[in-house]
Parts: sequence; C-alpha cells; structure tokens
Amino acid sequence: MKNLNYITALQENLSEQNKIYSSLCHLLQSENDYLIKSDIDNMNKSASLKEGLLRDAEVKEQDRHALCVTIAAELRIFSEEPKLLEIATRLPEPHRSKLIGHKSSLENLFVEIKRLNHENEILAQSALEKIGGTIGVMKDALSTGNNTYEKKGQSKKEQATQIQHLVHREA
Repeated sequence: MKNLNYITALQENLSEQNKIYSSLCHLLQSENDYLIKSDIDNMNKSASLKEGLLRDAEVKEQDRHALCVTIAAELRIFSEEPKLLEIATRLPEPHRSKLIGHKSSLENLFVEIKRLNHENEILAQSALEKIGGTIGVMKDALSTGNNTYEKKGQSKKEQATQIQHLVHREA
C-alpha cells in the first residue's frame, strides 16, 4: 500500500467510534436504572448526552466511510460501499488483525446497545401504562363525586362532566 497514513487514520477512527459506542452502552445501562427509579431529572440529562454521542458517532462514521473509500481505491476494490472486512483481508499484518479486531468489537457493542435499547423501551412502555392507569383512577375518583363538596344548584351529572373535562385538559 502506498500510503499507510490512511490505514492509521482508519484505525484511530475505529478506536474513537469504539469509545463513543462504549460510552453510549454505559449511558443506556444507567438509563435503565433511571427508568426503574423513575428519576426524571437524570433521564433528561441522559437523553441530552445520548443525542451528543449519536451526533459524534455520525461524524465519525462519515469520516470512516471516506477513509474506506480512499483505501479501497488504492487496493483496487471498486465499490461505493467498501466493506471493512474486505479491506482488512487485503492488508498486511498487523493492520489486518487490528481492523478485524475493531470490527468485531464494534459489532459486539451494537448487539449490546440493541439489547439495552429494547429493555429500556419495555421499561418506558410499562411506566407509561402505569401513568395512564393512575390518571384513569384519578379521573374515576373525581367523576363519582361526593355530595359533601357538590355545588349548590348543579346536578351531579353537570359537575361530573366539568370534572372530567378538567382532568382531560390537564392530562
């Protein structure tokens, strides 16, 4: 290969992506705890951090793609989407092993991130169902009314309609 600088840059890029996705994985594990504890403040912070990590990952992925296209052209691999493994198999050692190691590590992180996302989705859905149930119970309790607090001159039905409308707007 004429220029090993591209390969070194690709290895650095993959290493940085590995760090980003490791951080994302750790953040998703923390988010799991926040969902269980219903810690809204930390959930909001986590969402903000997650967005930043995903933006960084997108930039690194664009850089990786450009490097792969350049390296593939030098290796006479003619593809718009050159595969990392295809590039690695045409490189001498130790570059081959390093690229294959980065690829394997990233694939493992993606599997773990997908698993954690699925778990967090289930927890979030459960929390939303509980909130919906709680609002329903509150609405039912308010709509049954109590004669002690009834406004004079209004029927129970009119008051119940006003209470349901009030709860509906706030929900």
